[in-house]
Amino acid sequence: MTERATTASQPLSATPIPATERPADGLLWVLPIPAAIVGRGALKDEFPPDVSLAGLSSAMLGTVSRRHARFTFDGQHFYIEDLASLNGSRVNGLQLQPFQPYRLEDGDRVELAGLRLIFVRRNGDAVIQLVG
Repeated sequence: MTERATTASQPLSATPIPATERPADGLLWVLPIPAAIVGRGALKDEFPPDVSLAGLSSAMLGTVSRRHARFTFDGQHFYIEDLASLNGSRVNGLQLQPFQPYRLEDGDRVELAGLRLIFVRRNGDAVIQLVG
């Protein structure tokens, strides 16, 4: 698995989060461990994601794919990989290559197409929280 991308001497997540990009209260999803596929697909779909974002408005969802990204936990670290989604995924502004896992750190900014989220560890859980 690919380790975190870094700038000269610090991880990308070291950038302070502007007030306009802080998590919105109440809109969060706990990720099942050890793996969870996240997308806009409905739970009634033939191949639903483990975590469905379908309840969000179409304006918020934008162009998130039905099965957009996979979050995994290897017992020590959490990872994200884009599932060859149409509009891609980013971590802290870095475009992810399809099917290439990238290690996540607490506070990383994650974008699924245009949907902005923050990855956080909370009481032992992995959570993605909508940025508002």
